[in-house]
Amino acid sequence: MEKNKGVVVSVGAGTLQYDFIERLKNRGYVVAAFGKGKNSKEAIRLCDFFKEIDTADADGAINWLDGLNMSITAIGSYAGGVAIRTLQILANYYNLITAIPEQLIIGMNKAEQQRMYVKYGLSDILTYSCDEITRDSNLLHAEENYIIKPAIGRGSNGVEIVTGKEIIKKLGDKQLGSGDIIQTMMCGTEYRMLLMVQGGKIKLLAPVRRTSFKKTFFLGRLEVSFSDYDRLREHAQKLIEKLQIRNTIIKYDVIVDDETINLIEMDIGVGGGVYFKKYISKVLNTDLMEKYIDLICDREIPEMKFEKKNLVMDYVYNESCFPVEYDLLNCKKKIEKICGKSVLIPNELHPEKKGGFYSNADFIFTVIYDRNGSEPDKLNDYVNYNLLRKC
Repeated sequence: MEKNKGVVVSVGAGTLQYDFIERLKNRGYVVAAFGKGKNSKEAIRLCDFFKEIDTADADGAINWLDGLNMSITAIGSYAGGVAIRTLQILANYYNLITAIPEQLIIGMNKAEQQRMYVKYGLSDILTYSCDEITRDSNLLHAEENYIIKPAIGRGSNGVEIVTGKEIIKKLGDKQLGSGDIIQTMMCGTEYRMLLMVQGGKIKLLAPVRRTSFKKTFFLGRLEVSFSDYDRLREHAQKLIEKLQIRNTIIKYDVIVDDETINLIEMDIGVGGGVYFKKYISKVLNTDLMEKYIDLICDREIPEMKFEKKNLVMDYVYNESCFPVEYDLLNCKKKIEKICGKSVLIPNELHPEKKGGFYSNADFIFTVIYDRNGSEPDKLNDYVNYNLLRKC
């Protein structure tokens, strides 16, 4: 057990933060956490200090933490969303090892993010507001495809592909508003990257190819692919240098074609969802959460290698319009007869209690297994037809 002075702060105290807080306590850290809404009683019980403050309220968090009159030595989050900007603000306010340049603290606004990526040569994706298109419709080409998405949103909810002509019509019919943005559409292979940087050096670069689920923008399958690794590493090095990154973890999405790599969006300081990081841990055959804690607490981490490159992670959704239930142990037993040894990770938010799915966050569980030539969506079909029961 490590004996440490000062406080490690957890931005969030929900179910998805429980493991993070527990690991900190097991190491002997003093833990302060804040969150509002879906807090976990078990997570709160582990904390030395807790305050009900919204994870979007950076000022409120600072006022509370300053009032503890204790040194803040690290800050982390294993969740995301609105917590990301708060995490960044607090890391800079307390001048922690994971502080980032102020210009990078732009929150979840995709339009502001994309403008920054273009500025630093990390993307060629053009982004327009609805007002810009209304003022000058010649910015769009009538027959070309574009992507409409919420300026602030997560889980690929509300994303659609339309032509320039259709966008003009939607604007005329008042179907789009100030909360929507329009982006040029890029074709290629999409990767969900995980980057860990310490002392300005790459300690982990995970190139995870992303396959969408059944004609949606939602996550269908994730699998490590080294087909474009050299180019992706060169792009990651450029990202580190241009944005002056020193010590942090970043989840970011890129799309790769024969000529370019375009950065779509990124979360600095969090590293994507819990389930994504559990998959990376399995592929690395290491505990990524422990490495994350080492990073934010300024302890040396090694350069990580991939030991189980054949593992994939499939997302399973409830395709019916009604709530369902399932037996996890029975699902594991039946799935292993088809896929071999598997790891099932249930969604802690239990979306099976509602019908259908509306974003990435609505998957029932994920399954990690050796790909063995299996096709995306096949597992989802099997589970829906054989293992889910109507409530």
